[in-house]
Amino acid sequence: MAKITKIQAQKRKGRFNVFLDGKYSFAVSENILIKFHLYKDTELTEDEIIQIKEKENIDKYYVKSLDYISHQIRTKKEISDFLKEKEVDESDIKEIIKRLEAENYLNDNLYTQSFINTQLITSLDGPKTIQNKLFKKGISKELANEKLLNVDYDRWLENATKAAKKIEKRSSRRAFKDTIIKIKVGLMQKGYTTEIIEEVINNLNITPDFEQEKENLQREYEKAKKHYKGKGNEKNKIYQSLMRKGFNSSDITDILREE
Repeated sequence: MAKITKIQAQKRKGRFNVFLDGKYSFAVSENILIKFHLYKDTELTEDEIIQIKEKENIDKYYVKSLDYISHQIRTKKEISDFLKEKEVDESDIKEIIKRLEAENYLNDNLYTQSFINTQLITSLDGPKTIQNKLFKKGISKELANEKLLNVDYDRWLENATKAAKKIEKRSSRRAFKDTIIKIKVGLMQKGYTTEIIEEVINNLNITPDFEQEKENLQREYEKAKKHYKGKGNEKNKIYQSLMRKGFNSSDITDILREE
């Protein structure tokens, strides 16, 4: 048995040094001090000392987890990864997470809804991309899908349309056909479904501007002619290059004939 001969408050608020038999033994938080009824002249067995130190360690990382959460809400996986990086035992991690959940500091259900709402406001990502982001944060497929299905279809359509218009604007100097492909691929990469993509394309009602198309073809032709000059089989290479850029075959043939 060892006797507590002194309990000394640290400069750090809520922390105390515990002395056993006249010598410093360990430090505890106020929470542990109260929980184990630690005061001067209390006698402790070796097992009790071990238990106090274990609970103090858990309490310490519980406080660190609270601080981590205070910057932004987290998922269970994020807290688990955070504690693993600090080499906290698996059993202690489970206890800390359980306590955080009981006190409603951790709630994957609320986190998922909040994350989706934020993504809808701050990004133009589609449901598949947001779903993958949630998976990486440890949210289950069932929970992610449940919350994503609750998002109004028109909201997805609205964000997809904004994204499509941005792509269209960036592609104004491209061939009309290539612009449509760029929009479709861009929306697909952002995680939108085929159904939404097709509806967006139809709603945009994009039609070719023949004068602009002619200008674009002439500009790309001049670039290709300069690039392939003196490289042999010049016209065929220019033709293939312009076809890859989405220009009409007959228009390409006409401009080559003019040379």
